[in-house]
This record gives sequence, structure tokens and C-alpha cells, in this order.
Amino acid sequence: MNNLNDLLNASSAIMLDQVARWSEMLQKMRTGTYTPSQWMSDVVGMWDAWLSLVAVPTRLGVQTSGQLPTLLLIVDGVAETVGPISTPTNLSLPAGVTLEMSDLYQLGGNGVLDKKYVLPLLLPDGTSVEVRLVDLGGGQNHIAKQLPSGLYVGSLYAKELATYRPLALVYVLITTPESTAPTAS
Repeated sequence: MNNLNDLLNASSAIMLDQVARWSEMLQKMRTGTYTPSQWMSDVVGMWDAWLSLVAVPTRLGVQTSGQLPTLLLIVDGVAETVGPISTPTNLSLPAGVTLEMSDLYQLGGNGVLDKKYVLPLLLPDGTSVEVRLVDLGGGQNHIAKQLPSGLYVGSLYAKELATYRPLALVYVLITTPESTAPTAS
């Protein structure tokens, strides 16, 4: 059933785009402002949209197989040491889809890293996402000094209308100099 929804979502988006494109073309033709270069741009845009729809059936099986990508970002108490990180997704997402991040919860603890510190981006190819940490602060205000050291996990998902699609699991390892120093036995 999910595959049918994917096909319907893709085809309805393309149909709405085509109707808007044709409406704009006809309006420009009526006013006499439609140029050959605009015509060529519209033809290429229409073919591109239809070819992306043709590719949907080849991606339908991929969407249900494979595991969710996992991303790990490390924060050492001074600065983010790894990132941004990108990964391919199991989905091909249309332009304009909203990426959302959940809060990240500490595994085995009570810490919560607010989602405002994690910036997810859909890369232009529509099949990859990038995640980076933002606004971590500096000095005593650094987020790693405000949260307990440990491993935090949250989910990255795409929101298309009322459908939420999981894209990746995001882990953030927060270490402070005190937590990485060897302990005396």
C-alpha cells in the first residue's frame, strides 16, 4: 500500500506542476510575451518532471528494503569534531519536502539534546541528506558543558503532507575532557 501512495504522491505533484506550467505558458502566449528561450526551458522542465515520474517504479522496491542509515557526530566539549555528515537515503524525495529532526535522548541517562542544535538538509539530488550541529556555543556556554557526557540518539524524518518517512538515525557523542581522561585504578 505504501508503494501505491508513493506513486500517487509523485504523479499528483507532477500533474499539479504541469498544470501550473501550462497555465503560465498560455497566459504568456496570450499576451505575446512568450519567447523561444522560455519555450525551450518549459519543454526541458516538462521532460525532466515526467522522467522523474518514470523512475518512481524502479525505486519502489528499494524503499522497503535495507536498513535506516546511521550518522554519528562527535562533540568534544570545545567544538564539533566530526561533521557535517551526509548519507544516501532509502527514498528519493521531491524538492520542497520538509526534513524534521526529533530531540536526541541520552542512552542510559536523562540528558536531552534539543533538536534546535541539529540541522538536517536535503541535498540537491533528492536522495541524500546532510546533518550538522549548529549553535553549540563556546566556553562555559558550550552545549557539551551543559549536558551529561554520553551517547544521544534521535530520528531524522521527512514530512510529506500527513506522511512521516524515517530517513536516518542520528547519534551525537558528547565527551568532555573530564569524561575522556583515564581514571586511576
